[in-house]
Amino acid sequence: MSESFKKNYLTFNGRLNRKKYFMQIFTIGVVFGLATAISSFIVGAYLSAHGDNSSLSSVTEACILFLAILSSPFIASLYIRRLHDFNFKGWWMIIGFILIFPIPIIFSLCLLSIKGTKGQNRFGNDPLVKPQPVMTSNS
Repeated sequence: MSESFKKNYLTFNGRLNRKKYFMQIFTIGVVFGLATAISSFIVGAYLSAHGDNSSLSSVTEACILFLAILSSPFIASLYIRRLHDFNFKGWWMIIGFILIFPIPIIFSLCLLSIKGTKGQNRFGNDPLVKPQPVMTSNS
């Protein structure tokens, strides 16, 4: 696994700004959406060829559940680092999993739209500030 992939999707330390958060969530959605569609198509074609159309929806649901479980560490990493940008601990992401209808949507919209803490906080440097090059003396 490449270091870039680990740094972007499998780390729970540091901060993540809005743009990177959106792009990475979008990428995960596209990849796992395509994987769900392809696996459902393949399983559906196999079941149709063998005349078993009755279990098609349950197999499709199992594919979706499997891929949702597979994607959860990646999504959790992004949620936690985005919350770190607000100076909140990662445990606050539990709010996003409350299944009362508007709560996860409002929570996700807040993560996408509200600017994080300016400057350094307890989780690291501001991801929007470029690090200054270190000047060294040649004497």
